[in-house]
Amino acid sequence: LLDRLSVDDLADFYKKLNANCHQLMSVNLYVTGLIIFYAGQLTHKLVKVIRKSIGDKEPFFAQFRPAVKVMFAGKGSRIFEWFCTAQFKAATNYFWQMFISGCGGQRDAAEFLLLENSMMQLGRKVSDEVKYEVSMGLTLPAIRGIQVPSDSSEAIEIIGEDNFEIIKASSKETVPLQFDNAVTPKMMESIGQYFREQMAAGPQFACKRFSDFAQFFSQVATNFFGLRLTQADLNEGFRSMNISGYITNMPEYRRAKAKGKEFDFVAPIIIIEGMKFYNDVLLKKL
Repeated sequence: LLDRLSVDDLADFYKKLNANCHQLMSVNLYVTGLIIFYAGQLTHKLVKVIRKSIGDKEPFFAQFRPAVKVMFAGKGSRIFEWFCTAQFKAATNYFWQMFISGCGGQRDAAEFLLLENSMMQLGRKVSDEVKYEVSMGLTLPAIRGIQVPSDSSEAIEIIGEDNFEIIKASSKETVPLQFDNAVTPKMMESIGQYFREQMAAGPQFACKRFSDFAQFFSQVATNFFGLRLTQADLNEGFRSMNISGYITNMPEYRRAKAKGKEFDFVAPIIIIEGMKFYNDVLLKKL
Protein backbone atom coordinates (compact mmCIF):
# COMPACT_ATOMS: atom_id res chain seq x y z
CA LEU A 1 0.00 0.00 0.00
CA LEU A 2 2.79 2.42 0.91
CA ASP A 3 4.54 1.74 -2.40
CA ARG A 4 1.43 2.84 -4.27
CA LEU A 5 1.28 6.24 -2.58
CA SER A 6 3.16 9.32 -3.69
CA VAL A 7 5.43 11.20 -1.30
CA ASP A 8 2.76 13.87 -0.87
CA ASP A 9 0.13 11.23 -0.10
CA LEU A 10 2.32 9.50 2.46
CA ALA A 11 2.31 12.47 4.84
CA ASP A 12 -1.50 12.51 4.98
CA PHE A 13 -1.57 8.74 5.31
CA TYR A 14 0.81 8.77 8.29
CA LYS A 15 -1.31 11.43 10.00
CA LYS A 16 -4.41 9.28 9.52
CA LEU A 17 -2.59 6.32 11.04
CA ASN A 18 -1.66 8.43 14.07
CA ALA A 19 -5.23 9.61 14.50
CA ASN A 20 -7.21 6.47 13.72
CA CYS A 21 -5.02 3.35 13.95
CA HIS A 22 -3.67 3.37 17.48
CA GLN A 23 -3.02 -0.37 17.61
CA LEU A 24 -0.91 -0.21 14.45
CA MET A 25 0.96 2.81 15.76
CA SER A 26 1.74 0.93 18.97
CA VAL A 27 3.28 -1.84 16.86
CA ASN A 28 5.24 0.79 14.92
CA LEU A 29 6.65 2.24 18.14
CA TYR A 30 7.56 -1.26 19.32
CA VAL A 31 9.47 -2.21 16.17
CA THR A 32 11.22 1.12 15.65
CA GLY A 33 11.99 1.50 19.35
CA LEU A 34 13.68 -1.89 19.53
CA ILE A 35 15.74 -1.12 16.42
CA ILE A 36 16.95 2.15 17.95
CA PHE A 37 17.60 0.53 21.33
CA TYR A 38 19.79 -2.09 19.66
CA ALA A 39 21.53 0.65 17.65
CA GLY A 40 22.47 2.26 20.96
CA GLN A 41 23.91 -1.03 22.16
CA LEU A 42 25.95 -1.37 18.97
CA THR A 43 27.25 2.19 19.38
CA HIS A 44 28.36 1.34 22.92
CA LYS A 45 30.23 -1.70 21.57
CA LEU A 46 31.76 0.25 18.67
CA VAL A 47 33.29 2.85 20.98
CA LYS A 48 34.74 0.09 23.18
CA VAL A 49 36.27 -1.62 20.13
CA ILE A 50 37.83 1.62 18.92
CA ARG A 51 39.26 2.33 22.37
CA LYS A 52 40.72 -1.17 22.61
CA SER A 53 42.12 -1.36 19.09
CA ILE A 54 43.73 2.08 18.98
CA GLY A 55 44.17 3.11 22.61
CA ASP A 56 47.52 1.38 23.04
CA LYS A 57 49.01 3.24 20.07
CA GLU A 58 47.22 6.55 20.47
CA PRO A 59 46.59 7.42 24.15
CA PHE A 60 43.87 9.88 23.13
CA PHE A 61 41.67 7.03 21.94
CA ALA A 62 41.87 5.19 25.28
CA GLN A 63 38.98 7.41 26.41
CA PHE A 64 37.55 8.07 22.96
CA ARG A 65 34.14 9.79 23.12
CA PRO A 66 32.68 10.59 19.69
CA ALA A 67 29.80 12.85 18.82
CA VAL A 68 27.17 10.60 17.23
CA LYS A 69 24.80 11.53 14.45
CA VAL A 70 21.97 9.02 14.11
CA MET A 71 20.54 8.97 10.59
CA PHE A 72 17.71 7.07 8.91
CA ALA A 73 18.31 6.06 5.31
CA GLY A 74 16.97 3.71 2.70
CA LYS A 75 13.43 2.73 1.81
CA GLY A 76 13.05 0.72 5.00
CA SER A 77 13.60 3.86 7.04
CA ARG A 78 10.13 5.07 6.09
CA ILE A 79 8.83 3.11 9.08
CA PHE A 80 10.37 5.84 11.25
CA GLU A 81 8.35 8.52 9.46
CA TRP A 82 5.01 7.30 10.80
CA PHE A 83 5.36 8.83 14.25
CA CYS A 84 7.62 11.73 13.22
CA THR A 85 5.29 13.16 10.58
CA ALA A 86 2.41 13.73 12.98
CA GLN A 87 4.23 14.22 16.30
CA PHE A 88 7.77 15.29 15.54
CA LYS A 89 8.81 16.51 18.99
CA ALA A 90 7.44 13.44 20.76
CA ALA A 91 9.02 11.12 18.19
CA THR A 92 12.41 12.79 18.46
CA ASN A 93 12.36 12.42 22.25
CA TYR A 94 11.20 8.79 22.05
CA PHE A 95 13.87 7.68 19.61
CA TRP A 96 16.67 9.60 21.31
CA GLN A 97 15.78 8.26 24.75
CA MET A 98 15.61 4.74 23.32
CA PHE A 99 19.08 5.21 21.81
CA ILE A 100 20.49 6.47 25.12
CA SER A 101 18.83 3.63 27.00
CA GLY A 102 20.44 1.15 24.61
CA CYS A 103 23.81 2.75 25.34
CA GLY A 104 23.25 1.83 28.98
CA GLY A 105 21.38 4.86 30.24
CA GLN A 106 22.29 8.52 30.62
CA ARG A 107 25.31 7.96 32.86
CA ASP A 108 26.90 5.21 30.74
CA ALA A 109 26.15 7.07 27.51
CA ALA A 110 27.90 10.17 28.86
CA GLU A 111 31.05 8.11 29.44
CA PHE A 112 31.05 6.86 25.85
CA LEU A 113 29.60 9.74 23.82
CA LEU A 114 29.83 13.51 23.58
CA LEU A 115 26.13 13.87 24.26
CA GLU A 116 26.10 17.65 23.98
CA ASN A 117 27.35 17.39 20.38
CA SER A 118 25.36 14.31 19.36
CA MET A 119 22.12 14.45 17.44
CA MET A 120 19.37 12.43 15.83
CA GLN A 121 18.44 13.49 12.31
CA LEU A 122 14.72 12.95 11.93
CA GLY A 123 12.71 14.69 9.25
CA ARG A 124 9.55 16.66 9.83
CA LYS A 125 8.47 15.79 6.30
CA VAL A 126 8.41 12.63 4.24
CA SER A 127 11.70 12.18 2.40
CA ASP A 128 11.64 11.63 -1.38
CA GLU A 129 15.34 10.70 -1.59
CA VAL A 130 15.59 7.53 0.49
CA LYS A 131 17.71 5.67 -2.08
CA TYR A 132 19.96 8.69 -2.58
CA GLU A 133 20.59 8.85 1.17
CA VAL A 134 21.95 5.32 1.23
CA SER A 135 24.18 5.95 -1.77
CA MET A 136 25.52 9.08 -0.13
CA GLY A 137 26.33 7.15 3.05
CA LEU A 138 28.18 4.44 1.17
CA THR A 139 30.42 6.95 -0.59
CA LEU A 140 31.51 8.87 2.50
CA PRO A 141 35.28 8.56 3.01
CA ALA A 142 36.51 6.66 6.05
CA ILE A 143 37.99 8.74 8.85
CA ARG A 144 41.79 8.50 8.74
CA GLY A 145 43.39 6.97 11.78
CA ILE A 146 40.45 4.77 12.80
CA GLN A 147 40.81 1.19 11.66
CA VAL A 148 38.77 -1.93 12.33
CA PRO A 149 40.40 -4.65 14.45
CA SER A 150 42.55 -7.09 12.51
CA ASP A 151 40.83 -10.07 14.14
CA SER A 152 38.31 -11.05 11.46
CA SER A 153 36.64 -13.57 13.80
CA GLU A 154 34.87 -10.81 15.70
CA ALA A 155 31.13 -11.11 15.14
CA ILE A 156 29.03 -8.21 13.95
CA GLU A 157 26.02 -9.07 16.11
CA ILE A 158 26.02 -8.68 19.89
CA ILE A 159 23.98 -10.48 22.53
CA GLY A 160 22.07 -7.37 23.55
CA GLU A 161 21.13 -8.91 26.90
CA ASP A 162 22.67 -9.41 30.34
CA ASN A 163 22.66 -12.59 32.46
CA PHE A 164 24.24 -14.84 29.85
CA GLU A 165 27.27 -17.02 30.36
CA ILE A 166 29.51 -19.47 28.54
CA ILE A 167 30.49 -22.83 30.00
CA LYS A 168 33.96 -23.91 28.86
CA ALA A 169 33.72 -27.49 27.65
CA SER A 170 37.24 -28.40 28.81
CA SER A 171 37.23 -26.99 32.34
CA LYS A 172 33.51 -26.41 32.96
CA GLU A 173 34.49 -22.90 34.00
CA THR A 174 31.67 -20.38 33.86
CA VAL A 175 32.42 -17.13 32.05
CA PRO A 176 29.81 -14.34 32.52
CA LEU A 177 29.05 -12.21 29.45
CA GLN A 178 27.97 -8.60 29.04
CA PHE A 179 25.23 -7.35 26.77
CA ASP A 180 27.77 -6.06 24.23
CA ASN A 181 29.63 -9.35 23.90
CA ALA A 182 29.61 -10.75 20.38
CA VAL A 183 27.22 -13.60 19.58
CA THR A 184 28.23 -16.19 16.97
CA PRO A 185 26.58 -19.16 15.24
CA LYS A 186 28.73 -21.49 17.35
CA MET A 187 27.32 -19.94 20.52
CA MET A 188 23.76 -20.13 19.21
CA GLU A 189 24.21 -23.79 18.30
CA SER A 190 24.87 -24.60 21.97
CA ILE A 191 22.16 -22.32 23.39
CA GLY A 192 20.87 -23.70 26.67
CA GLN A 193 23.99 -25.84 27.16
CA TYR A 194 27.38 -24.17 26.84
CA PHE A 195 25.81 -20.80 26.06
CA ARG A 196 22.99 -20.17 28.48
CA GLU A 197 21.05 -17.59 30.44
CA GLN A 198 21.52 -17.33 34.18
CA MET A 199 18.65 -17.46 36.62
CA ALA A 200 17.59 -14.03 37.82
CA ALA A 201 18.36 -13.20 41.45
CA GLY A 202 15.68 -11.80 43.73
CA PRO A 203 13.11 -9.51 42.12
CA GLN A 204 15.24 -8.94 39.02
CA PHE A 205 14.21 -10.35 35.66
CA ALA A 206 16.69 -12.34 33.56
CA CYS A 207 15.89 -10.19 30.51
CA LYS A 208 17.02 -6.93 32.12
CA ARG A 209 17.99 -5.07 28.95
CA PHE A 210 14.80 -6.03 27.16
CA SER A 211 12.74 -5.01 30.19
CA ASP A 212 14.42 -1.57 30.10
CA PHE A 213 13.26 -1.21 26.50
CA ALA A 214 9.75 -2.59 27.08
CA GLN A 215 9.06 -0.43 30.13
CA PHE A 216 9.80 2.77 28.24
CA PHE A 217 7.96 1.63 25.11
CA SER A 218 4.90 0.80 27.19
CA GLN A 219 4.84 4.24 28.81
CA VAL A 220 5.02 6.08 25.49
CA ALA A 221 2.58 3.81 23.62
CA THR A 222 0.10 4.06 26.50
CA ASN A 223 0.34 7.85 26.73
CA PHE A 224 0.03 8.51 23.00
CA PHE A 225 -1.99 5.57 21.69
CA GLY A 226 -3.81 4.13 24.69
CA LEU A 227 -2.04 0.77 24.66
CA ARG A 228 -3.66 -1.56 27.20
CA LEU A 229 -0.43 -3.00 28.55
CA THR A 230 -0.26 -3.07 32.34
CA GLN A 231 2.73 -3.58 34.61
CA ALA A 232 1.36 -7.02 35.42
CA ASP A 233 1.34 -7.86 31.69
CA LEU A 234 4.94 -6.71 31.38
CA ASN A 235 6.09 -8.67 34.41
CA GLU A 236 4.40 -11.85 33.23
CA GLY A 237 6.10 -11.54 29.86
CA PHE A 238 9.48 -10.99 31.51
CA ARG A 239 9.05 -13.92 33.91
CA SER A 240 8.05 -16.37 31.17
CA MET A 241 10.77 -15.37 28.68
CA ASN A 242 12.71 -18.71 28.75
CA ILE A 243 14.52 -17.54 25.66
CA SER A 244 16.75 -20.60 25.29
CA GLY A 245 13.76 -22.91 24.85
CA TYR A 246 12.10 -20.45 22.50
CA ILE A 247 15.18 -20.25 20.27
CA THR A 248 15.62 -24.01 19.96
CA ASN A 249 12.01 -24.28 18.78
CA MET A 250 12.26 -21.53 16.16
CA PRO A 251 11.83 -22.85 12.57
CA GLU A 252 15.00 -21.02 11.51
CA TYR A 253 16.98 -22.71 14.27
CA ARG A 254 15.59 -26.15 13.44
CA ARG A 255 16.41 -25.70 9.76
CA ALA A 256 19.98 -24.72 10.64
CA LYS A 257 20.30 -27.84 12.81
CA ALA A 258 18.92 -30.10 10.08
CA LYS A 259 21.07 -28.85 7.21
CA GLY A 260 23.82 -31.39 7.68
CA LYS A 261 26.44 -28.69 7.26
CA GLU A 262 27.97 -25.89 9.28
CA PHE A 263 25.40 -24.30 11.61
CA ASP A 264 24.74 -20.75 10.39
CA PHE A 265 21.89 -19.37 12.50
CA VAL A 266 22.69 -16.28 14.58
CA ALA A 267 20.65 -13.36 15.90
CA PRO A 268 20.88 -10.87 18.78
CA ILE A 269 19.21 -12.33 21.87
CA ILE A 270 17.40 -9.06 22.59
CA ILE A 271 15.78 -9.08 19.14
CA ILE A 272 14.56 -12.65 19.66
CA GLU A 273 13.23 -11.60 23.08
CA GLY A 274 11.36 -8.86 21.27
CA MET A 275 9.84 -11.40 18.87
CA LYS A 276 8.68 -13.65 21.71
CA PHE A 277 7.23 -10.81 23.77
CA TYR A 278 5.45 -9.48 20.69
CA ASN A 279 3.76 -12.84 20.03
CA ASP A 280 3.06 -13.80 23.64
CA VAL A 281 2.05 -10.48 25.16
CA LEU A 282 1.76 -7.45 22.89
CA LEU A 283 -0.46 -8.94 20.17
CA LYS A 284 -3.01 -10.01 22.79
CA LYS A 285 -3.28 -6.42 24.06
CA LEU A 286 -3.93 -4.68 20.75
